[in-house]
Amino acid sequence: MTTYRGQAETDIAAADVSRLAEELTVCLVHAHLIESDVHTKVYHGVWQNRDVVLRQYNHVGLIHSLCQTLAGSQAHRAWTASHRLLNLRIRTARPVA
Repeated sequence: MTTYRGQAETDIAAADVSRLAEELTVCLVHAHLIESDVHTKVYHGVWQNRDVVLRQYNHVGLIHSLCQTLAGSQAHRAWTASHRLLNLRIRTARPVA
């Protein structure tokens, strides 16, 4: 069984986060792979009649996992940066979760 980790805004109920994770998993299954390397896969898909880009970050090994643990994950940094840009009223894509 594959497990996923993610972040969501604090005003979202746990049931909504669970439903969102399920919907995005289905979207990812039907999405088209755009780019792939050792650390990241980027997909294009449709979610709730919207074009979305999904990025999957892979842990490559023990050293990589330790670095991610100490520095914070790329997904967390991207989520934080997009919210920071939105708070500064700089146009950017709104993170889904």
